[in-house]
Amino acid sequence: MKATHLLLIAAIAATGFFLGTAFRPAAPPANSEAATLGASHEAFRNRITAMTKSTSTSWTGVMALAEGAEGNSDWLALLNAARLDPFLSAAIVRRWAAADPEACWKHLLTLGDGILPPEHLAEAPMKAWAERNPEDAVAALAAARPQGKAHIDLRNALSWIVVKTTLDQDLERGFALMPLPFSGGGFSFGGTEKWMEADPEKACRLIAGLPAGYIFQHELGATATAWFKTEPEAAMAWIGTLPQDLQEKALANISEHLAKSGDVEKSRDLALTIPSMSARQSIAGPYLQHLRKTDPAAACAWGIEHFDGRMMGGVIGNIVGNVDLKKFPPTLFPPYFDQMPDGDSKGQAASRLIRKWLAEDGPAAIAWGESLDPRTRIDALGSMVEDEWAAKPEARAWLATAPETPFSRRVIDSIVGQMASPEEARAWAAELPPARAAQVTEALEKQAAKAP
Repeated sequence: MKATHLLLIAAIAATGFFLGTAFRPAAPPANSEAATLGASHEAFRNRITAMTKSTSTSWTGVMALAEGAEGNSDWLALLNAARLDPFLSAAIVRRWAAADPEACWKHLLTLGDGILPPEHLAEAPMKAWAERNPEDAVAALAAARPQGKAHIDLRNALSWIVVKTTLDQDLERGFALMPLPFSGGGFSFGGTEKWMEADPEKACRLIAGLPAGYIFQHELGATATAWFKTEPEAAMAWIGTLPQDLQEKALANISEHLAKSGDVEKSRDLALTIPSMSARQSIAGPYLQHLRKTDPAAACAWGIEHFDGRMMGGVIGNIVGNVDLKKFPPTLFPPYFDQMPDGDSKGQAASRLIRKWLAEDGPAAIAWGESLDPRTRIDALGSMVEDEWAAKPEARAWLATAPETPFSRRVIDSIVGQMASPEEARAWAAELPPARAAQVTEALEKQAAKAP
């Protein structure tokens, strides 16, 4: 919804710009109507009164009169004269906001529900106010008491206008506005690369100083990378002073930057400087992603060498679960599993390989899973493998000759459960050896017993 409001406000702003340029008359000469009226404020007010009583409003007439407005009472009168034309009203609000955004905002509150101004008029005074005094603009938004999601979304959209406007003028002052007391966590840093690049060191220090968990902290990595590009030694020295979670964010982004720039060895070396296994896994990600595409066997060997326990299983599982088996045969990977400690972490990694292998050679994939040690096999041939294999037509042919194992029995149960009717299951059983046919009948009976 926040994005919707921002788009709507942007559309309104664009519309107003168009109307304000395409329909606004050129600046009047010294002897024009506006100049004459400016010399006699009483005449100005008389013209406004006449327009207010009219059933039709002249755009050029109102905008010409706006040139002579001298105070808030004049703007109120102009806005009243333009009340029948929403686009003209928006144009008057923009003029008034430029002259006195606080007074304009306070009046617009009376036109809405008293909580926030009408949505199509709210941006102009808030942006103009932010240009003059963003702290007061934030205070005005904080004073609102939203009653529902629409209010909250509009206030958050206006808050981002204040923050962005302030950041455009003064990076440090913009960051000082945050966290806003009502923002619910802050804003995404998307689209603010120019502030990072203008002074990445300052941006890093400002972001790192925000409260823990604040959304801008997720962008610390991108900002640190911008600093690293220009002053790598200074950036790395500063990153070393951060808490561990912020170090990980920054180093993971720098590692990705190095890998994308072709310095994959530097990305690898950066990961090896980190003693924490969990942090190393995140920072080594870009290097391993590159290696997985070019030499997945080497990626597995590196993962086994530099990780242990559950971290090793996660690294190997990510490699084999995303490898292109059209380029690299699945038989390339079992030797690396032989080097891993038995258990559920190894089994979960094996499951990822088996699930990809099913598409290439299901019987071979299942045979390898059955060859694993009992502890590992529990996860390697778990429910996901079971269901995916049972859904393949070749699984039925495989069961005619497959060895008797707990996994093969579960596959029968799964196939019967996926069949459209008991008759289909009985027809299949008639094609199987007697022992397997009996298992299909047993699966049918279990299914019938579970039925309501």
